[in-house]
Amino acid sequence: MNACFFVKDFFDCILKTHFKTSDDLNDKLFDKIYCSRFQSFIDLIVFVFIHNNCIEFLGIKMSDKLSQLYDDYNQLDAAKDNITQFESSYLSILSAVKGSPQEKQLCSQFIPKFFVHFPNHYDTAIDALLDLCEDDDINIRRHAIKELPNICKERKEYVTKIADVLAQLLQTEDNTELTIVNQSLTTLAKYDAKGFFSGLFCQIVSGEDVVRERAIKFLKDRFKFIPSDILTKEVEEYFLDESRKAMADVTKDEFITFMTLLGGLKISKCLSGQQTLMEIVKEQAELNTTFDPSEIDFADKLLLSIRHGIPFFSQFVPSTDFVKYVCLQVLTQLTQLEAKQSGIELDFLQVLAEMSAFLSPNTDAIEIEKCLSRVFTKLLEYMPTPPLLETAAESTANGDEPTLQFSHIECLLYTFQQLCRFYPQFLSDSQSERVKDFKLRLQYVARGVQSYLAKLRKHLSSHFPLRDFSLLLFYFHYREFCSYTLSWKPPVSKAAITAKPLTVVTSPTVTTSTTTTAAATTATPADGATDATAKPSKRQPITAPEGSSDPKKDRKIYAPPSGKFSGGVKRFNNNNDNNNGTRGSFRGGNRGGFRGGRGGRGYNRGFKRW
Repeated sequence: MNACFFVKDFFDCILKTHFKTSDDLNDKLFDKIYCSRFQSFIDLIVFVFIHNNCIEFLGIKMSDKLSQLYDDYNQLDAAKDNITQFESSYLSILSAVKGSPQEKQLCSQFIPKFFVHFPNHYDTAIDALLDLCEDDDINIRRHAIKELPNICKERKEYVTKIADVLAQLLQTEDNTELTIVNQSLTTLAKYDAKGFFSGLFCQIVSGEDVVRERAIKFLKDRFKFIPSDILTKEVEEYFLDESRKAMADVTKDEFITFMTLLGGLKISKCLSGQQTLMEIVKEQAELNTTFDPSEIDFADKLLLSIRHGIPFFSQFVPSTDFVKYVCLQVLTQLTQLEAKQSGIELDFLQVLAEMSAFLSPNTDAIEIEKCLSRVFTKLLEYMPTPPLLETAAESTANGDEPTLQFSHIECLLYTFQQLCRFYPQFLSDSQSERVKDFKLRLQYVARGVQSYLAKLRKHLSSHFPLRDFSLLLFYFHYREFCSYTLSWKPPVSKAAITAKPLTVVTSPTVTTSTTTTAAATTATPADGATDATAKPSKRQPITAPEGSSDPKKDRKIYAPPSGKFSGGVKRFNNNNDNNNGTRGSFRGGNRGGFRGGRGGRGYNRGFKRW
């Protein structure tokens, strides 16, 4: 009884603190913002009062049904192991979902709490909670949605059904309610990930457009919050299969979302997962369809599909089908595409260059020759023949410097070099005229490169100090590596390809010269440099303490005995200069750069539903 008086005094203190006068009380009762903030605290206090049987001290008369609801709860909560004997109390709680708003809110909390103890009424309890999730009162809906996943905590067989229901509730327009639905879905995924994805993808595949869009957005935003330990190999394989079904009809943004999610799975790092992802990309690219340059949406879709497939190409997942399709059907019609959409030609050339490094060695030589012919023809369009002048000096003096598109030439040259690895006779002696013309064009391009480098060097030297200028321009020694890296791709590693800075020689006239021969460049220290200005060594030599004996002594070479039986033994030759056969040398060398560079164009264009 004293505890009850203490609670009553405490509540009176709260009322006096927040409501100074009766007018203040009336004003704040009609203030919706204030009431929403104060409601949770009042609910907590009332709940404590009811459980301590002191509600009568507040002067509040509770209805008989609400009192019965609390009595049923207290009876079930106190039953412990004998809770199944009070089935009638649980049925009384289930019947209260048709009562007043206060009864409905309490039912949304009481039903999940005792759900697991009454298996004969599982379906009835779920239906009662679903009725509360569809109630007209938004506060009742919020309470019910928040408590709904709790019935699956110990009965995981209902995860699929509840996930399907919650996915449908994503179409709500109330932001607070939508946040609660997202949180409930995330909680549900932790109970049974496979069952959760089953219910969610059911709405993605067959649900309304709004539900599908919200469900995919949920995966995009909330997938990272699912613990990685519950995403087992079986769950990831199931997610991959269901995503493949859902991608049969996707928009551009949905395709990007799914490929991003699938690319982040652990299974995408293994061979079987990469093969499945490439099959998905092939289905989206529709390589069995004849390319039509007038359909710009199809070209954009093809480009986007290839971009998302590049990270999964390897020697075990070759890019042969994609390379042949682009070379034989797209390459000859790029000019028409460029006229309709600026920049798309370079986009296709870049993805072709990236894919060409992963051709299958078993590709038919006839197909390779056809691809080479198309690439070579396209390459000659960007490599003009030199003008008919006597010398390059006369050409430069007359202002006849080549205007070249280096990005296009780089892509086509790289692709041409990769294809020639499988068909080297394309530039054999039998094609002497072709080789001669190609050499002249290459020399003319090289002259253009030198001209542009001179202008760039002159421009940079006026903005940067000479000591920093050598770090901006560098070249790779062609003998030190056999895997070339495209300019827009990161290098393989710092140890694999070492960038050599251009040699900058300073003189009183401030002239800059570069060495572009095949020999390695060597930077000459400036005049007047002394040992005192040299940087100290980071490693200290190991020396013997003072007064110690000579650390090294002459080793006596063993001399075999001589005599009758040892006369034919040759003297030991301590010569280590000829070391034949180095053991433990590195194998493999450089194996190309990072795959799957994303970027460029084709991301913000409007897509129709594929």
